[in-house]
Parts: sequence; C-alpha cells; structure tokens
Amino acid sequence: MSRPESQALDPAIVEQAIQWLVRLRFDQADEQTQHTFEHWLQQRPEHLLAWQRVETLGDEFEGVPVQLARQTLNGTQHGMRRRESLKLLGILATVGTAAWLGRNYTPLPAMLAQQRSSTGEQRRFQLDDGSLIQLNSDSAVDSDFDDQRRLIILRRGEIIVNVGADQRSPQARPFWVQTRDGVMRAQSRRFLARERDDGTLVAAQEGSVTVLPGSSQMSGSRNIQAGNQLLFTSSGARAFTDNGLDLWSWGTG
Repeated sequence: MSRPESQALDPAIVEQAIQWLVRLRFDQADEQTQHTFEHWLQQRPEHLLAWQRVETLGDEFEGVPVQLARQTLNGTQHGMRRRESLKLLGILATVGTAAWLGRNYTPLPAMLAQQRSSTGEQRRFQLDDGSLIQLNSDSAVDSDFDDQRRLIILRRGEIIVNVGADQRSPQARPFWVQTRDGVMRAQSRRFLARERDDGTLVAAQEGSVTVLPGSSQMSGSRNIQAGNQLLFTSSGARAFTDNGLDLWSWGTG
C-alpha cells in the first residue's frame, strides 16, 4: 500500500491546487472565495493531499515580486524574462519543492524550457551544431552542449531529431538525449523520442540508437536499428510493436 506522500495524483487536481494557491496567496481572497476553497478542499481526499503538497510552494516566493511569483505559479510566460524564471526554478530545485509534487507532475522544468510548443502547435528549430529539432504538440526541450558532448533534455512530449554534422567542433561530439526514463545515444542521423504513460518510446529511421534505461551502465543498454522501435522505463526496455500507424507522419504535417 502506497503512503499518502508518495501517492500519484491526477495532474488536473494538482493544477487546481496551484490555482487556489495563486488566488489565496497573491490575490485578495474575500469571504466567498475562502468558503469556495474550503468546499473544494473537502470534496475529495485527493484535493486535500494535492493542497498539502503545493501550499509550501508559496513560501519559496517570499521576497520575490508578487507579479513574477503569480506568473510562475500560473504557468504563464508573459512578461517573464528567462533569467528571472531560472532564478525561481533554482529556488525550487534547492529545496526540492518541484520533486515534492511527484514524478508525474513537475510543470516548472517544461514551463521554463528553452524551446516549447503549445497544444496544437508544432515547431522546429536548429542548433549550433546543425541539428534540426522538431517539436510535436505540447512539447518542451532544453539543450546543453559543451566541448565533450551534445545533450538534449526532453522535458515533455515528443521530438524528431535530425542530428547535425557538428562541423564547427574540432572533434566529433556524441549526441545524447535525456528523458525521465533514461538516456539515449544516437548513432542515427534521424530518430524520434516520445513520452508515453507507460514509458519513453524511441524509434530510429537511419542508423541506430543506444538506450540506457534509468541509471544503468552500458551493460544494461539496448541498441535499436533503423526501422525499429523500443519502449523503455527506468527499470528496463522492451521491443515496441506499433498499431500500424506511421510514427513519423506528424513530422511532415
């Protein structure tokens, strides 16, 4: 039996709790608002649990301008500079608040990602190494390149990656993708990665991709060749059989 503090919550309920936090902490909450909140709190046990998890978020915004805090908790980027967003994210990461919300609902990293697409939107952008990244609907990624490697962090959703030749680098740098379930190293020129409820799906169109589930070493890695797919979680990987639909079709509209 899972303990209440580790119980997975419906993201919609957590979102409601965050909205209540915004209204009660940063807006003028009159008697009617307070009464409505108490009614919501008592409707379901999950409401109380979600509130207990998010109410401490407000404490981390002490000393931060009210408008900036409200924008962050509301999940909007309007008027918020990236430097300010990262500062707030650093505050939350230091005290572990984002992790306290649980593995299944951590909106801030995706909200503050370098590249994002909204629901119903598809985007593409090019990196300095020549790689082309395509974002499916409601997706978010960060990139972290240094002299030794190229790293893409999938914060949410689905991407298609066309790996660039990295001609500006004096040495060929490996190309990695980090997901919630593990990491991948691409020997493939074109591959796909998608977050699913049951794990992360990876498919190679050209070349191959090496998958390392969770924190496993190379001994626990799996390799997939062009034309194949693999579904992996933090504990392992298995072959994935699609339902006959083209996994790549959204990349061409």
